[in-house]
Amino acid sequence: MVSGVWSLDDGEALLTELAAVLHNAKTAKGLAPLHLLRPFFFRLREKAKLQRLYTQILEILKPQIDDHSIRVEVPAWPSMTPEFRHDFRDSLVKHLFGWDVLFSLRLRLSMADFVW
Repeated sequence: MVSGVWSLDDGEALLTELAAVLHNAKTAKGLAPLHLLRPFFFRLREKAKLQRLYTQILEILKPQIDDHSIRVEVPAWPSMTPEFRHDFRDSLVKHLFGWDVLFSLRLRLSMADFVW
């Protein structure tokens, strides 16, 4: 009974779950990349399994999103006032850690670093 539920060779299931985590990553959940990827790191700890799934994992890691950074324009500021410094810092926090797209890219980078 248990053998049907827990398969020793769950490569296809692992790839499907990884793709779902990367695609559905949301910053609103408040989870760190490591928290979401830890189960995959654990399941890929065997070198033979990692080597077998390596190319498929790399395919999943390719971003399926547009690069919106091309359209970002940052105006030049002649001086840094305390108010501007505070607003700039808040903007960085929101843009680096508040966008689902960047969170997904952070997840992909973490997984790529692991499989490399």
